[in-house]
Amino acid sequence: MKWEQINKSLQGHFAANWLVTPVDYLNTKFIQPENSPWVRMQVVPNEARFASVGSIGGGVCVRSIGLVSVTVFVPEGSTETLANQYADDIAAIFFGQEIDGILLRDSGRSAPRIDDGWYQTTITIPFELDTFH
Repeated sequence: MKWEQINKSLQGHFAANWLVTPVDYLNTKFIQPENSPWVRMQVVPNEARFASVGSIGGGVCVRSIGLVSVTVFVPEGSTETLANQYADDIAAIFFGQEIDGILLRDSGRSAPRIDDGWYQTTITIPFELDTFH
């Protein structure tokens, strides 16, 4: 599976399961809300490496790994509780799922920050996909 297919599969899964706020997918038209929560979702490829012994064409396994990254934005001065609830709900959408052969792991969270009037926290979910060549 190519990175673009991985991206489409993971974005599709998120779109089907997150109907709470508007979602900004990178490189798409998005109108940022002025004073209500929203999220930014992206798939970050990391690397592909051999996961078995062999040669291409001889059944070698290639493991592609990366991260799903979702940043929650809530207006500065609003409660942290909402951002934490959204982060937990987003993590649950991906936790332990297998989507089109893509295995998703447990999530991590960044330290919260405030930037440009938004309280933000980012959820990252590692994934891996094995393909045989």
